[in-house]
Amino acid sequence: MEYLKDRTYEVFRYTLPGIFFIGVLALTDSSIWGTDDIFRKLPKEDWLLSSLLIIFAGFVVGIVIDQLAGFATQRIWKNRYQADYASESKLSESQKYALIREKSPANYRQIENSNAQKGMCENLAFGCTALFFVSLYKIFVVQGMFWVFMVMFSVIATLTLIMKARKFKTWTAQDIDATVDMIQQAEKN
Repeated sequence: MEYLKDRTYEVFRYTLPGIFFIGVLALTDSSIWGTDDIFRKLPKEDWLLSSLLIIFAGFVVGIVIDQLAGFATQRIWKNRYQADYASESKLSESQKYALIREKSPANYRQIENSNAQKGMCENLAFGCTALFFVSLYKIFVVQGMFWVFMVMFSVIATLTLIMKARKFKTWTAQDIDATVDMIQQAEKN
């Protein structure tokens, strides 16, 4: 049961942004993606199967988005975050994770939670960026005030989500360093 609880973070990191991105693509001109055909072919009388197909597609799309969003945010921010605390340990990042997983499972779960929230924010920011471009397209094609609102919303949401992702990144780095130092200090005593 504990394993499933830990994997829940991954579902939210990938599935929700993936479903959001699929929804954004569905807003575009359906002839471009063929979304009319796809949604028409989903079994309407079997809502459970349709829901599972959408969830699975969202999960797969979310994994792809996670890679793209992670790459984009690393390029944009170049790992700039304001950490108030830096470890004195000479361990590599993977060695720190292994040490925390072994010696402090509660802190490891908290770190994984922050990592998942950071990833979800990055992935949703990627989806909001796509929403920005779709809304711009719709402004010129449909010409409605709703799409002007969506452009403004997507810009604000993207910036907010990126700032929140940076905050989670900072918290994660600080938690890792502080936990490693506490473990190493406890082992010395």
